[in-house]
Amino acid sequence: MGRGKYDPRDLLLEGARAVDEIRPRSFVFENVVGLLHARHADHLGNFLKRLKKTGYMVQIVRLEAEDYGVPQERTRILIVGMSAEHMGGFRAPPRFPEWRTNLGDALGEMMAELGWQGAKAWAEARRQTVVVRDGVELKGALASTVVGRKGGSRSKELARWASKGIDINNVADRAPTQAEADLAGEGFLPRLTLGMRARLQSPHGGPLSDARNRRRVRSETVSLPSSGARSGSQCGRRFPAESSTTERCSRAVRVR
Repeated sequence: MGRGKYDPRDLLLEGARAVDEIRPRSFVFENVVGLLHARHADHLGNFLKRLKKTGYMVQIVRLEAEDYGVPQERTRILIVGMSAEHMGGFRAPPRFPEWRTNLGDALGEMMAELGWQGAKAWAEARRQTVVVRDGVELKGALASTVVGRKGGSRSKELARWASKGIDINNVADRAPTQAEADLAGEGFLPRLTLGMRARLQSPHGGPLSDARNRRRVRSETVSLPSSGARSGSQCGRRFPAESSTTERCSRAVRVR
C-alpha cells in the first residue's frame, strides 16, 4: 500500500466513484493487506463510507495465496460489495490448507533439468524448512512475492530470497547447470527462469511458452495469483435461486 492516499497512483476512491456511476449488482476489489494498516484507516474509512452511501453492504475477506496451492508468502484482501438484500447470501471463499505446497515441490524437477547435482538437496532443504504462520509451525519454505521489475532487485529483496536459497537478481535463461555451480563454489544460489517464476504463480498450471510466461509473471506480480483469484471469484456466486449468477459476475467491477 505504501503511501496510500498520498500516492499519485492510488485509485481507491476512483473505484468508489466507478461503483457509484455503474451501479453493478455486485463488485469485488482486490488490494494488498497493507490497506488494513492503521495509518491507512482514514483512507479506507472514506472509501467504505462512499460505498455505503451508494447503497452497498461491504465485507472484507483476507486470503492467503498458500491456501490455494501457490507457494508464495502473499496475502491479499477482497472488498466485496452487494445490495443489502443479497449480502445475506454471501459466503467467503473456502480455504484449502491441504493444497499448501512449497518451493522444493514446486521447483525441484525444474532445478534438476540440466543436471545440477545439488538440485535434489536444494529441494529437500526447502521442503524441510519450518515456517510459522499465525503461531502455527508449518513445514515447507514459501517464495516471497515475485516482483516484475526492470533491472536488478533491491537489497532487501535479494536478502529475503537468498534466505530461501534463490538468487532473485535478474532472470535466468535456463535451469542451473553443474558447471555454473562449480564456478560459483560453496553457497551457490540458483536463479529463476521465467518458467520457474510462472510456476510459482500457479504450480498446478501446465507448461507455458516464454512469451506467455512473461505476460503471466508481469500480470500477477501485484494481484492475487490465478488459483487464488479463481477461488476468490467464486465468493460472489452464492445468490438466491431467482438471481442470475452469470449476469452478476459479468457486471462485477474488479480493480487490482
